[in-house]
Amino acid sequence: MSRTTWVLLCLWSAMMAASPVPAAGIISVTRGGPDIKVPPTQPDNATWRYGLGAAFQVGPRQAILFCGIRREYGPGVDFEIGTDGILFDDLSDVRADRAVVLSRNHLEPNPNSDPPGKPAVMVKYPVQGGFIPRGARRADGSEYEQGGTGFGVASAIGWPAANSDASGGEVWHSENPRGVEPFGGNEQHKYFEVQQYAFDGESFRVVETRKVGESELISGWRVTNRGLGPAILDGEDLLLGMVGAPVPRFGTVAPQPTGAVLVRWKHRNGKWEAADIISVTGGDNSFEPSVARDRDGSLLFCVRGGKEPDYNDVRIWRSTDQGRNWEQIIYVRGIIGSTPINLNPATDGSLYVASNLYQVHMHPWPHTYRLPRDRQGNQRGGGWLRETLALWPLRADRTGLETPIIARDCRSEFGTPPGGSTWNVDHPVAVNLRLRDGRWHNVMVTRILEYGEIVRQLGPAPQSGAYLEEVHSSGKPVPAWRFED
Repeated sequence: MSRTTWVLLCLWSAMMAASPVPAAGIISVTRGGPDIKVPPTQPDNATWRYGLGAAFQVGPRQAILFCGIRREYGPGVDFEIGTDGILFDDLSDVRADRAVVLSRNHLEPNPNSDPPGKPAVMVKYPVQGGFIPRGARRADGSEYEQGGTGFGVASAIGWPAANSDASGGEVWHSENPRGVEPFGGNEQHKYFEVQQYAFDGESFRVVETRKVGESELISGWRVTNRGLGPAILDGEDLLLGMVGAPVPRFGTVAPQPTGAVLVRWKHRNGKWEAADIISVTGGDNSFEPSVARDRDGSLLFCVRGGKEPDYNDVRIWRSTDQGRNWEQIIYVRGIIGSTPINLNPATDGSLYVASNLYQVHMHPWPHTYRLPRDRQGNQRGGGWLRETLALWPLRADRTGLETPIIARDCRSEFGTPPGGSTWNVDHPVAVNLRLRDGRWHNVMVTRILEYGEIVRQLGPAPQSGAYLEEVHSSGKPVPAWRFED
């Protein structure tokens, strides 16, 4: 060892001694390659890629990944295919060949089209839901009767179906450079698919799938969309963030604007059903909410802004009475992109927000792409990019955010995307899982793809796929579930 190296090591040791590791909080995150890319059910004449996802505990040392599938070379923006469920018990052994089909697109007539009955492709978006693991126990040691069961909610949205040419191929009619869009206006056709699940220790099954309209999920409410994070336990129930608004009492009154809501799901007569709903943000157009349990038992609720100037802000609410009343406790302006945001628990009970760092576009931009614009038509030079994913720990007193950790910097890691647009690393959803080794792991699921795959129907970049990364924290693990072993 050279003298220079020895001096540097001494300086490093002294610095570490002066800056002890915090008692709790995230300290690092892995940066691996795509864990799954191609669904085993991909047809020979199509190109599919795994993307958006979230994981759930299903047994004492078993988990399942719910992973959405997108169609590459698709006819329009965000043309999804459905969702698969993949059982795993080790982060080094997540295999697509174990996939169980949860949902797939299908054709049906659109009852709202003009004229009625136009063929529609019901495009199935990623499933959001919750699960009580098999073998999970209450605080008193008794086992949950509803253990090994759960539910999922997927949006099904009608798109105009393709015509067939003489060779049997697809012909999608659109003059929009972004491609075909879903039926809109009075022709809009959409509903939820609500599923019931069961896990017997070996296999994961979809027990039931039923269609539920926006105004049918909960009486007196119009629930329009799913949230982003998974449901969390509250006593015997599961709590899920969604999007909705009260239904006006009189039919001639215009629909109220939607906002982020908390939905309580109960297990009744062998099924999970939505039983209660509480507005958290009011009708401010917020969406993609996530809910987490804090160390003191309170609930925290985070949302994505649905209008300016909230697009680039971090906003978090707290409830100390099981979700009945809420107060906003964190409001930080201008630090994230107008992109998905999720509130995640670390294994040691600390909490962190995951989203894309606010960045200004600083790279050459092909003339075929247009910069996003605000509602006044002005170009947005920044605040929409998804190239860098950051994790912001919440302060211990929950009054703000700590300095972020960069979880992924795609431009630095991968260079310029092959299609010349930008990278997307987004929808960061994390959950604490107990796996084969008996340890608790904070598993964050993200997707990576090129922006041009979404808006210009490009083929997949080599990096496109679903990523499962582990977020490490310094404190003692706080079990997310109780198990006998």
